[in-house]
This record gives sequence, C-alpha cells and structure tokens, in this order.
Amino acid sequence: MRVFSKDEERILSRLDELAGTLEQQKKGEINPVNLYSLIQLKLNEAGFVVDITKSAVTVTFENDPQQNSTRLGEIQLIIVQSVNLLKLLEDKGYIYTFKKEISLDLIPFGKYNFTNPSAPYSFSDKRIVELVIKYSTEEIYPTLELNHFVKVDNFQTRELARFNKQYKRTTTALVVAIIALVANIAFNVYTNFIKPNGNKTVIPQIIQNKTYDTSKNNFNFKKQITSVRDSIKKDSSNKSRNKKKKPW
Repeated sequence: MRVFSKDEERILSRLDELAGTLEQQKKGEINPVNLYSLIQLKLNEAGFVVDITKSAVTVTFENDPQQNSTRLGEIQLIIVQSVNLLKLLEDKGYIYTFKKEISLDLIPFGKYNFTNPSAPYSFSDKRIVELVIKYSTEEIYPTLELNHFVKVDNFQTRELARFNKQYKRTTTALVVAIIALVANIAFNVYTNFIKPNGNKTVIPQIIQNKTYDTSKNNFNFKKQITSVRDSIKKDSSNKSRNKKKKPW
C-alpha cells in the first residue's frame, strides 16, 4: 500500500461507513457498495451513464458556462481517484466484488434530468472506462481488513503500523534508560559528595585526605621546611669543624 491523499482517505472512510458497523461486518452482514454510492456526495447534482455495449462512460451536469470547465475537472478527478483506489484495494484484498446479471445496456447513475444540461463528456481513457463500468455494475464488499486499516491503523499499512509501534517502544525504553542513568548518577553524587549535615555541607573524606590541615597554621608542610632548614645548618656546622682540623 501507499500513502493516501486526504480525498482518498475520505473515500476510504466513506467505503467503510457504507459497509456497515463493525458488529455487522463481523456477522457477515456487509452492505454492498458501488461506485456511484461511494462518490454520490461529491458528484453534487451531476450524473454519468454507463454504456455496456459501446464500453463508454458519459458525464452530464447542469450547464453553467462560467463553471463548466471547473465542474468537469472536479467530476473527472473524483471518478478517476475512486476507480484507481478501488482497483488497488481489490488487488490488496481489502475489498472483493460480485458481478450480477445485468439486462440493461445503458445504466444511468445520479441525476440525468437537467433543465439545461451541459454538453456530454466521454472518457477517452479505455482503462478508466473499464474500471468505471466494472465498479459501477458490480457489487463491492469491503472486508474487515479495510475496517482495521481505516479505524485502527489510521490509513497506515500493517508494516508501517508495526514499525511505528516498535519505534515508540524503543524510544520509550531509551528515555527510561536515560532517566534511570541520570537518577543513578545524581544519587551517587549526593551520597558521596553532597551529604547534608544540618545547614552545613560535609566535604568528602577523600578530599580531606588530599588537602592541608587548616587548624595548624594552614599548611602541614611548614614543619617539613623547618626540618630541612635545621638539617642544612647542621651540615654547614660540621663542614666548618672539619676545615679547622689539621691533617695527621
């Protein structure tokens, strides 16, 4: 399946709606649909005639010289969109059709009595003509798969729907893992470095062991300097005494 336009999504919703409720469809009580019932609202006071003998489709609507071109374009679009969409749905198994015995050669759909009819328009594309005749004269039965596609998957294919669900699960798991990691880091920092003690903060022992003692004139190595200085003086004194001694 492919991505659908908003107009195509409306056609799909209309098709599922005409088929009946989900309960009816589950019981097999599916209302048959044809092309005209599917696009009836869009035709809006227009009609078309299917000529089975000549394999022709003719469109007619109320004549309005200023709007005829626009109106014809709208009718062409809705018919072409609908028959191609129905063909795709049938190929994918979302609908099935049933051909009934037809005794008429000319079958009108929609309005065909006009006060001032427009010039009739005939489709020149033989493929479109064949599809219009097929889906106008055959009964269309939507399947439960179409109902699921429209109502549950929101016009997404099963493959895309599964991918989106997996993506959401993976994203959720990743977010949870990140939150857990941050919480663990915060807990370790709190317990090892920021231990509340009333209104004071106790500096960790590991830091205290590597710093100077502020209670004894700030630096412990002051004693070391004094000791080194005394050692130097003692050494100098010994050298002076040795110089005064005469050799034997």
